[in-house]
Amino acid sequence: MKKTSIVMAVIILLPLSFAGITPQNGQDLFQKALAKERAEGNLDGAIELYKRIIQNFAGDRALAAKALIQLGKCYEKLGKSEARNAYSRVLQDYGDQSQQVEEARARLASLGSAGSEPRLGAADGENTGLTFRKIEIPKQKISTHLARLSPDGKKMICLDEPDKKAGYGLYVVDLSSGQRKALVEDVQAQTYIFFEWSPDGKKIVYKHGRSEIRAIDSDGGEPKTLWSSADSKESVYLFDWSQDGRSILLGIANETDGVAQMAILDSSGGEPRIVLAGKYDEFDNYPQFSPDGASIVGQRTKGGNTDVYVWTVDGKQEIRLTEHPAIDSQPFWSPDGKSIVFMSDREKTEDLWAIPMQGIQPAGAPVRIKRNLGKNTRLTDFTANGTLTMFMFSEGMSDDLFVLSVDPLTGEAQGRFLPFAKYPTPFPGSWSPDGKRMAYTSRKGDIRLPGIFIGQGGEQEDEEIPVPNYFVANIEWSGDGQSLVFPGWDPERRLGIFRVSLKDFKVEPVLPVGQTSPGLAGAFVVNLRWLPRAKVFSFDKLDGKNKCREVYQMDSEGRNVRLMTDRIIADVWTCPSPDGRCLAYLEARELKLWSLEENKFLTTLVQFPEGQPYEGPAWSPEGLHIAWKDKKQLKVFSLRESTSRVLAEAGENSEIGGVPYFGGLAWSPDGRAIAYVLQIISTGSKPRSEVWTVPASGGAPRKISDAPASHPVLGPLAWHPSGKMILASGKTPGSESRMFEHWALENFLPKPKAGK
Repeated sequence: MKKTSIVMAVIILLPLSFAGITPQNGQDLFQKALAKERAEGNLDGAIELYKRIIQNFAGDRALAAKALIQLGKCYEKLGKSEARNAYSRVLQDYGDQSQQVEEARARLASLGSAGSEPRLGAADGENTGLTFRKIEIPKQKISTHLARLSPDGKKMICLDEPDKKAGYGLYVVDLSSGQRKALVEDVQAQTYIFFEWSPDGKKIVYKHGRSEIRAIDSDGGEPKTLWSSADSKESVYLFDWSQDGRSILLGIANETDGVAQMAILDSSGGEPRIVLAGKYDEFDNYPQFSPDGASIVGQRTKGGNTDVYVWTVDGKQEIRLTEHPAIDSQPFWSPDGKSIVFMSDREKTEDLWAIPMQGIQPAGAPVRIKRNLGKNTRLTDFTANGTLTMFMFSEGMSDDLFVLSVDPLTGEAQGRFLPFAKYPTPFPGSWSPDGKRMAYTSRKGDIRLPGIFIGQGGEQEDEEIPVPNYFVANIEWSGDGQSLVFPGWDPERRLGIFRVSLKDFKVEPVLPVGQTSPGLAGAFVVNLRWLPRAKVFSFDKLDGKNKCREVYQMDSEGRNVRLMTDRIIADVWTCPSPDGRCLAYLEARELKLWSLEENKFLTTLVQFPEGQPYEGPAWSPEGLHIAWKDKKQLKVFSLRESTSRVLAEAGENSEIGGVPYFGGLAWSPDGRAIAYVLQIISTGSKPRSEVWTVPASGGAPRKISDAPASHPVLGPLAWHPSGKMILASGKTPGSESRMFEHWALENFLPKPKAGK
């Protein structure tokens, strides 16, 4: 028997011996990988060892996180985009490893802005002497895409918040001194770019309201109206200011007949002259003048194909510059008129390309000049010296989901917050009926429609549910757990509520809006919620101003659609009770209650002060109590007794609450406790959050956990149906400020060949 055991042991060890590897621990393997990477320069060999560490020693979280960092560095050296995946996995799976998380974020930042694809390697023919730098805007309060560099590159005009009042204004910021000057107050920021510098930088033209074009000196003064459309059906868009200073390029869209017009307005005012007209969806970006002002470059979509076109300003000639099945978009004419740059995904990544030009005719084939700028990059302008500016943006509220185990009897936390979802998501999703899976939406950091993902926590990958070209607003599970239901629109832009099967991924309409009920025609449906005690879905219908006017309920099969009320005006989504009898809503900063049974107003719970963000309330499981907070107090209102009582109060240097609209507040499934977020706001310290619970019947609040070290700012909370877990969304400090970043690309155009 002993001889047999020895022989078997030899057989078991043979594969390792032939591979030149002997059994070793994770640290030994890590040192061997480092040696291959640094001493031998064998990056492929190092990558294989790092992958083995991550797979075989996942229980050693510190080691696995370190291996992921080194794996990403190896990919970087090889110029491979897998580097971002490695660093992103550190953030998603190893949020508790603070040192590695910090390094991963730094490496991601070096590859590009948050949410962008990595900019690795150089394209064939790319000028390696180019400069790619981030533009920091001094004293800017908010992160916005609405910012433009002046023609001389010394100033920035941007949308920002006023110092002493609500709303938004236009500000000119000196990039060297940081001096910030208010230019226009109380502007309406509704479009992609709604202002332009004059070529000499002395004036700024901007859009006021829906259809008025105004001009103002860049040093300030009184604005002058240049033109305003008299047609209430038209929206006006501001595109460009010609280099000779004489003409302003506009877009005029008629929302009724779906026609878009390109027009030229004299910079001194008057009536615009129509250059080109077509279907609204043919012109999907911002056209620009040529340097001599004789022509216009833009993108146009015909037959489903988007390419770059040039039109003469008299509208008599159209020249198609590109003809490729890929999307060629965002064209800009270089200041010397010798090139047109544009973005294209023809090489499977979002690259910057250039077409050599001779007048309005192409002088050669397009060449790729900068690889992989990222899908979330939008070009904005050329400065006079040839600097190309752009902005990049992330998903927005790119929160990560974490889960905290809780003893349902004692309410004590068991351990710490651990990462749950693999991808960033704006808010917690929906638990499956059996409580084993979570469905949530994510754009994965790209400019894409929100995708549906299902996660179970742990190490396994989250599953993406294919719903190609559908827009998904939010998700709920069907009662049997075999499908997901969501409001949104289909690939033909038909609004409604849809169901996707988890067996065959077939998508079908549950409620085709406009076909089931005449009152729903043309409406946008949001806020789909399953009300467990009423066993119905609730949803809101939005009017044209995005205020909830009507609330409906329907059964699980999309039948028996009932209008519950059309008499409220709500500023954000409504919050129905679990029994479907009442709902909470916000109107003019007042949190109110409405009876759906009697279709009448019940009471006002609280008036939020000006400047304080509204945060969502939480209903008790039986629907007879509702909890809310106002930074310093957590209160509960009883519908039976029509009385309120204070359950918890915030101390000095702390506030109760999460992020606006989705409050850090959740009622336990058994109704015995309320969990809430306490934000610590001590002067001079970084913001951080704590999770507390308080008995719903009254008693002493207690802290049960700190936020994850990697994501110290918590937002929405949600209990697991079993009461054994609390789900929380967390973000890093300043993550909202990284939503938009502005960048400049210099010295990048192809150099002319010798002798030319």
